[in-house]
Amino acid sequence: EVSPFYDPMLAKMIAYADTREEALADLQLSLSETSIYGIETNIDYLQTLLGSEPLRTGKYFTNTLSQLEFEKHALEVVTPGTMT
Repeated sequence: EVSPFYDPMLAKMIAYADTREEALADLQLSLSETSIYGIETNIDYLQTLLGSEPLRTGKYFTNTLSQLEFEKHALEVVTPGTMT
């Protein structure tokens, strides 16, 4: 668990390319090769966002995230123990 008193942005990825499409592809590749263990991350959410039409076309608005179709794949720890 990351303490709420810690900066929630633990890492940042930046991509630069000749086209928006290439930059988004670079970000997708970087995220697909990223592994973080021990805490829940938003990597799957970011990959979904990068593949969305509003981001691909550059036509996104302040409500874009609320319209993003994403299903979270995470385990819920009902009874914590030494191995959870």
